[in-house]
Amino acid sequence: MRFRCPVRYLMVLCWFLVTLTILAGCARGKRRFTSHDGVRIACKISGHGDPAIVFVHGWCCDRTFWKHQESCFADRCTVVTLDLAGHGESGMNRTAWTVESFAGDVQTVVEGLGLTRVVLVGHSMGGPVVLEAARRMPGRVIGIVGADVFHRFGCSHSREFIVESFKPLRSNFPVVMREVAAAMFSPRADSSLVREVSGFMARADSAIALETALNYFFWQIDHYAEAAGAVGAPICAIVGEDSPDMWDLDGEGNRRIHPRFEAKILPGAGHFVMIESPERFNRYLDECVTAFSKWNPGALRESGHSPRPAAWGMPSGPDDDPGEVFDEEE
Repeated sequence: MRFRCPVRYLMVLCWFLVTLTILAGCARGKRRFTSHDGVRIACKISGHGDPAIVFVHGWCCDRTFWKHQESCFADRCTVVTLDLAGHGESGMNRTAWTVESFAGDVQTVVEGLGLTRVVLVGHSMGGPVVLEAARRMPGRVIGIVGADVFHRFGCSHSREFIVESFKPLRSNFPVVMREVAAAMFSPRADSSLVREVSGFMARADSAIALETALNYFFWQIDHYAEAAGAVGAPICAIVGEDSPDMWDLDGEGNRRIHPRFEAKILPGAGHFVMIESPERFNRYLDECVTAFSKWNPGALRESGHSPRPAAWGMPSGPDDDPGEVFDEEE
């Protein structure tokens, strides 16, 4: 008996396959999720693979600061870059510009995407943000990387000093911000890159930027050590040799708070390590991700103790909202 395949069946099959292809494509690219306080958080997903690497930008920056890492790691990992509230393409309708609120943004994206094995990477202010986020997702986070942050799990300045130091920014934000941002780079940095980044940061919303910065530094005084000590996953800091905060690096002090802390120094880079020296930063980050992939959070909970960095191979030196897809802009 001859098998017949009516045309309408073929059409249904084709429609089904096309739909699957479209849905698979929607899993990549740009998405939006609603954070805990109703703010829409924009993110971009690239690549496939385990673990997922979630990149969190710093103060007055956005997810495009991770472009060199996105292109490098998307061929073997799921890569997520996001804009914290008040930055990039995310919403600005927030009332509390705190580290805790930003951590909620990260948690919303990670859970909204259903990621289960995650490496969190945070630059500058993004470092404390991912620490707070990791505390909320202990079963998902297998490692944390700080890009020129985590020099010291604490703050060397008083509240009074911090408030006083921000007075020039309050008086003339665009001009002073350009100077502040430029001073964060290595003297060896490309001058066009310095101008590009300092100009970008100078265009930030000054009211949001100032409130965010004060809350960020106050968080360091009140919660830094507590948050670092509460995180079970290993932590690595990739710090710039020419960073303005290099003088404050205290690896031994950090290990007393978090035994699985390690720091790596990036030669010839300042505060923006991931864009000043992207190839070397990516190599260091790849080493960290490889080491984190061997770490077993379940075994750590069962053993009841915290191994030193050598034990996990560190090289020395979902949200109810399914997410809204939005168009890529070239």
